[in-house]
Amino acid sequence: MAKTIYKYGLAQPGSTVFLSLPLGAQVLDVQLQYGGAQLWVLVDTAIVATESRVFGLFDTGWELPNERLTYIATVQGDGGYVWHAFEVGRG
Repeated sequence: MAKTIYKYGLAQPGSTVFLSLPLGAQVLDVQLQYGGAQLWVLVDTAIVATESRVFGLFDTGWELPNERLTYIATVQGDGGYVWHAFEVGRG
């Protein structure tokens, strides 16, 4: 087992990001860094099989998609904006 933490940028609020991650990858957190939302994921780099996973960032008060959502974190941006990160699904 070779565990490593990787970072991925999330899209603007209201859109989704499709990521190909090693099987069993564990989502750790979402926070703002350098003005953008970043997703940190713990992966086993010895695993070569991947799966498609979908992540979204949504503003407070917005209607959420009907897909099964898994909450990750809430982040506060500049100017008082508050966003909520979810895993939207797996491909």
